[in-house]
Amino acid sequence: MKKYRFLSLFLLIPILLSLIPPAGAQEDLDLFCTHAVLLDASHGEVLYNMKANERAYPASTTKVMTALLVVEAIQTGQFSPETVVIVNGTAVQDIPSSYVTSGFKAGEEITVEELLYCLMLPSSCDAANVLAEAVDGSIEDFVAHMNRRASELGCQGTHFTNTYGRHNEEHYSTAYDLSLIMQAALEYDLFRTIIKTAAHTVPATNMSEERYFFNTNGLISNNWYSGYVYDKCIGGKTGTSENIAIKSIDPNNDDVMCSFMGFAPADDPQVLALLVYDTPQRSAPRSNHTASGTYISGGNIAAPMAGQLIGSILDYMGIERQYSGDELAGPDTPMPKVTGQELTVAKGNLQKAGFECRTVGTGSIVQGQVPAAGASIPSGSTVVLYLGEDAPGEQVAVPSLAGLTPTQSKNKLEELGLFMRASGVVDFNDPDVVQASQSIDEGTLVALGTVVEVRFVSSIDYGDHQ
Repeated sequence: MKKYRFLSLFLLIPILLSLIPPAGAQEDLDLFCTHAVLLDASHGEVLYNMKANERAYPASTTKVMTALLVVEAIQTGQFSPETVVIVNGTAVQDIPSSYVTSGFKAGEEITVEELLYCLMLPSSCDAANVLAEAVDGSIEDFVAHMNRRASELGCQGTHFTNTYGRHNEEHYSTAYDLSLIMQAALEYDLFRTIIKTAAHTVPATNMSEERYFFNTNGLISNNWYSGYVYDKCIGGKTGTSENIAIKSIDPNNDDVMCSFMGFAPADDPQVLALLVYDTPQRSAPRSNHTASGTYISGGNIAAPMAGQLIGSILDYMGIERQYSGDELAGPDTPMPKVTGQELTVAKGNLQKAGFECRTVGTGSIVQGQVPAAGASIPSGSTVVLYLGEDAPGEQVAVPSLAGLTPTQSKNKLEELGLFMRASGVVDFNDPDVVQASQSIDEGTLVALGTVVEVRFVSSIDYGDHQ
């Protein structure tokens, strides 16, 4: 990997200070999480620390250690990526039904490389066990190997009891330790190639048809998220598991732990971030660091927030965001000057620029426009043209968008002469996609033409279990 020593100084100051409120407390970073670490991937320097050395439960981020031991075995010549493994029945037993598997059967033949794709993209727990037996002969010996390797990497708060992150009081790590494990794994080209893959087809085996998987990291696959995707620049691993401490008291409680371990750029990692959420709440005040307002999973909560943090750094590095053509959250477009133009001409120019428009007043000549010429707003926005009168100069109060869908939020803002930049899960046809947060608080007075960033989430389970 290339070494970019400037990250420690030049990224830390402008990025973190821009996110921290005037009070200056690190815990006030608007990440909503309980544990976090931001690491210079080239030199291991900690750039941000929120309880990074306190115990947390890693869930599926455990699989990064599993993958590390596999690629290290490949590196030492123990086997190759093309080596065919025969699935042992013990590897696919005793995995809870709620955990993700690839449906491997005893006697099935599959290569090490394809098992790694199953491990890292859909987060298959049976793939973890099959790989463990391939490396060390038994799951028990592999888990002991995991703990030895963690100690060698300098992890001081980590102990594993299984290969895939099944929740256990004795299966724990810290945000900092997990970042060390990810940093070690990123040294291997095969690991980087697999973890940044958006989707993959596993060829048919002797006991299965083809398997097709999306990456649970929506920041890579763009399967569910918009506004944080950087054309495969943010790689990472999601994790979700039940909270054993609460479950032991209330067996019917479905609170979970969720996390995301991310790095960027994916082709040349320079920064690592790990966010952990301890029992985040579906609906909570925005000031609560565990607020989410969404289906609780590592992919649905931790990944978008990590994307927001890492995205700010990538913006600073000059890496442009990439969006699909039909996303409202797409690149902002400069507003053309149409003041003084005849209405039909103005409408034509706006349409060419990717905007809709509505008019206020009567007449055939545009006398005012909102936003003003040169302002950048998301493509697809509806701008306001004033006929026979100048655009008003007064400020307007930002409305509450709580619980509104993307369409409802967009319409509500544009009725007031404001504009929306959408991010998160952006689906204008799904009534289960609703607002989770907005960049400008309700009641704040802003100028006409102001862009409000709105993050949306879904109440639907997208399958990110372990």
